[in-house]
Amino acid sequence: PVGRVHMNNTDGTTMDVRLTNNTTGHTATDGLDIRNTGNDASIMNRENANMTFGTNNANRMIITSSGDVGIGNPNPQQKLDVSGKTILRDTLWVNSGGPNTQMIVQSDAGTSSIQLNRGIGGYYSMNMRTGANATTDFYTQLDGSGLENSRFIIGGEIDNYVIPGTDNTMSLGILSKKWANVTTSGLTMTNGAANGRILTSDAFGNASWNDPTAAINSSIGTNDYLPKFATGGTSLVNSQFRDNGTSASCGSTTPVSFYQLYVYRQQLIANGSGQHSLFSYRTRDGQNNGTGYGWSVCNTATEGYNFWGDVYTFGVAGHSYNDYTRTGGVLGAEQGGTYWGSLGYKSSGSLTYGVYGSSAYASGGGFLPSNEVAGIGGGFFGSMVGSISKGKVIGQMNSGELFASYNLGDEYTSGKQIELVDNGNEKVAAYSVTSTELTIYKKGKATLVNGSVFIPFDNNYSSLLADIPVVTVSAMGLCNGLYIASVDKNGFTVKELNGGTSNVSISWISVGDRIDNHPESTIPQEVLSNQFDTNLQQVMYDDSKKDGSGQGMWWDGQTKNIKFGVAPASTSPAPKPEGTQE
Repeated sequence: PVGRVHMNNTDGTTMDVRLTNNTTGHTATDGLDIRNTGNDASIMNRENANMTFGTNNANRMIITSSGDVGIGNPNPQQKLDVSGKTILRDTLWVNSGGPNTQMIVQSDAGTSSIQLNRGIGGYYSMNMRTGANATTDFYTQLDGSGLENSRFIIGGEIDNYVIPGTDNTMSLGILSKKWANVTTSGLTMTNGAANGRILTSDAFGNASWNDPTAAINSSIGTNDYLPKFATGGTSLVNSQFRDNGTSASCGSTTPVSFYQLYVYRQQLIANGSGQHSLFSYRTRDGQNNGTGYGWSVCNTATEGYNFWGDVYTFGVAGHSYNDYTRTGGVLGAEQGGTYWGSLGYKSSGSLTYGVYGSSAYASGGGFLPSNEVAGIGGGFFGSMVGSISKGKVIGQMNSGELFASYNLGDEYTSGKQIELVDNGNEKVAAYSVTSTELTIYKKGKATLVNGSVFIPFDNNYSSLLADIPVVTVSAMGLCNGLYIASVDKNGFTVKELNGGTSNVSISWISVGDRIDNHPESTIPQEVLSNQFDTNLQQVMYDDSKKDGSGQGMWWDGQTKNIKFGVAPASTSPAPKPEGTQE
């Protein structure tokens, strides 16, 4: 023997070992057969079952009862079913059984290729291979000559090249300088070709040669004008647009250097109302809300964006000569004109306004509307001051049928409060009664009855009293004299001196502290300063005077004071540094 177990058949040329069990049976066609016949060797599972091979206590390969081989796959679906990376060191041939019908995958002499061959007499071959200079070639052979009838080359570390077919009938080449440029060379499509025809495509990408639908027979125009089709699309003439290389214009003979785009239109009376030199229209396919007031988060039909807020620069401007009335520089309105506002407006009374607004709903006249209305002519909001109004003659005028104005909060004035009362013949000036304290006043008349009378205060007066008022009475006839016997917030009692019993008439005046006369309700000291009005006049500076400037005003939340001068940087956004890119 030459091994641990050495079996030798000295009687013949065949030596076998048979492994069976109670499941396999014990006949000549049962079990596992390990056989040596002559120089040939075999291992066969004679049962209709799988054969498994393994290493390291794990199955590695299986041969199913139907002859499918799985490597790394315990359930192969084809004759060879490999799960995992596979390396082929030489050529892979795939043959369908017919003459020379095959697929070849090979690598040799520094090139790799995939070839599809139909076989003898057909010569329909497609080849893809890596070629010289790191290129990838695609080519076909349509006859048995072995010549390449067409080739398509991609890539390459140096100048690419093309080797067309010998007859040049189906050559396609792409040349490049290492991917920098790609061009075609020698591309010919002869089917349907004729002089003057153009190549077009249908909806499926099928290309064909066709005659042009129309030809340009003439072209007459002027330098810098953009052309437009005329005469049924057979000629080109000047359009209304002109581009001189610096500026463009529409409707004007010459572009203007001040404007990137200049639009000119002479409107015709015959065209009626609603004419515009430039019209911008916005719509959408569903509700498309903006998210704020910034240019990048709001949706507009027209946007004006001024990147640099230099002196006298604006995002949008509208100017008008205002030759007539009801005209202005800029209009903002509901699309039907129900409510509107104008900048630089000249009214029907030939008065000029910087800002004019109207929300009037044309529904008739009379004292107060008879229907529901909610329009506001102008609305202003400021983090410190809501609005400032100054006129060289009159600062502000208000009118309202219900009331002219309503102030929510204390009201201060450095002038007099004068009411003009119509007495039926003329208006008479009536000045407001003033006091250095917050008081409430009441007066009246009464008559003593047997020398005594109780005068009650009405509920409105008594409810506004902070304490017992001061009452003064005067007799309007002869009596022994009067004195106030008692007084409280509900009223007072007047009696005649010395026990008199006259029925004389009297008059009285009651003055008391108002219920909201709180000690902490002090007047801001800045308002009491003799410089306050001067500072306020400088805040309300007329910017149409270019030889001067106004001053700032701000509220100092730390000191609780109104301040004047150069406003601190914290009250407005910081300007961009010069040189900031758009």
